[in-house]
Amino acid sequence: MEYAIEYLKKERETLLALIKAGERDKVDKKVEIEHAISWLQKLQELQFPDAQRCEFIRLPDTERGFFSYRIMNDCESEDRDDWIELKDDNGQPISLLFGDFLIEISSKGQKRS
Repeated sequence: MEYAIEYLKKERETLLALIKAGERDKVDKKVEIEHAISWLQKLQELQFPDAQRCEFIRLPDTERGFFSYRIMNDCESEDRDDWIELKDDNGQPISLLFGDFLIEISSKGQKRS
């Protein structure tokens, strides 16, 4: 991924030079490249696998008023008293809202079915 990031950085520099030379129509392209670079850097930082192994799941709006999704480890038990809620580094429960995404990553190079 490093090659792609460096390639886009060079393209950004080329566009920046053109913009400085008065080609204002290149601004949107430069912004788009900066956006792509930031995404690629984040994916590289998080060591994301090939996109073919990722399934993006948007949490639905159940239209039952304001709510949040809570993330639990069920500890392989149906008894909710055994469940452990996922918390952040400050000990606060992690909750998600409708429209947020979950990313499911397969381990075999194929999407889960």
